[in-house]
Amino acid sequence: MRVITRVGLIPFVRRLARWSPLRLAMGYIAFDCAAEILSDAGVTLHAAGLQYVGTLIWIAAASVLFTVVTWYRDDEVVRAAFLLGTIMGVAYPFAVAAGVLFLSDNRSWGAVLAVGSLLFIPLRVLVLSVVFGALVSIGRRFRHLFAPSTL
Repeated sequence: MRVITRVGLIPFVRRLARWSPLRLAMGYIAFDCAAEILSDAGVTLHAAGLQYVGTLIWIAAASVLFTVVTWYRDDEVVRAAFLLGTIMGVAYPFAVAAGVLFLSDNRSWGAVLAVGSLLFIPLRVLVLSVVFGALVSIGRRFRHLFAPSTL
């Protein structure tokens, strides 16, 4: 018997929702690093197209992560907010450090940014968790409008 798999956004997002939090974080960090490197390359090489592509990759990755955690996972609001805050709070410093390391002529700036950004990760996670707590709560209130298949 031949099995036909459905192709579309909803099966893809449901598959992502079954991933562990660590796997979600690694996927987002990979896309965030790629987006930052492309954006920094666009600035360095004076290529606006690379900047736009990097920005679009970041917007797509952040949107998919927010959609998965808000509507397709069964975590409570506080845990979902902390998960989003942790993933995005940790991903950004790594992405900036990767962009500086790959594209800067002076490699010591990457080390300075990496050490400095590591010191601010707890504060970043705390602030982003509060912000995402409000966004996840609002998103779940409007779940019936945006993601009725998840009810």
